[in-house]
Amino acid sequence: MQAIYLLDIKGFSDEERLKSLLSSYAVKKAEGYAETADKIRSLFGSLLIEKFTAKEPILTGAHGKPYKKNPPFFNISHSGDKVGIFLDSGGEVGFDIQLIKDYNTALLARVFPEKEINIACAADFAKFWTMKESAAKLTGEGIVNTERQILTEVSGDAFNFGGKKVYYKTFIKGEYAVTACAYGKISAEISEITVKDLTSR
Repeated sequence: MQAIYLLDIKGFSDEERLKSLLSSYAVKKAEGYAETADKIRSLFGSLLIEKFTAKEPILTGAHGKPYKKNPPFFNISHSGDKVGIFLDSGGEVGFDIQLIKDYNTALLARVFPEKEINIACAADFAKFWTMKESAAKLTGEGIVNTERQILTEVSGDAFNFGGKKVYYKTFIKGEYAVTACAYGKISAEISEITVKDLTSR
């Protein structure tokens, strides 16, 4: 079983309502953010985990990646007004969302070496950024070393990343690039859900 759920939180500001629906662990995690918008995105991420994963505590891996003892495996991402989750009962996953916007050329040079890829526009940048981020989240390492993180495409749905074959699927949803990564093929499509779907009890 694979699934991708994408939530639009535009205009939502009732932080206290979200906190009332969540565990103290999730609330404490959100309080680590300085900005209210970041807190709300974090709280919605926790709600997605509660709704779609096993009813058991969240654990943390060696590199800080959250997981649960029982499937489905999951990964959360958020950017702008979007919060999403990728679920797979078969194995580890990585997931990333990026608002398509102007990018810093210094960041481009650091993250995308010349020998790797030619970025022509903001949509290209967002697409390949989410590919890198989701792959790094799949392995649990994060973006720590540019050279080691080079994506070498091996087919239309897979690339080599840090010596491992990674399958990916990228979507452009309006102003956002969304990429899901896994060690097996990805068949999931995006299901868009509403705040009401998530907060109704």
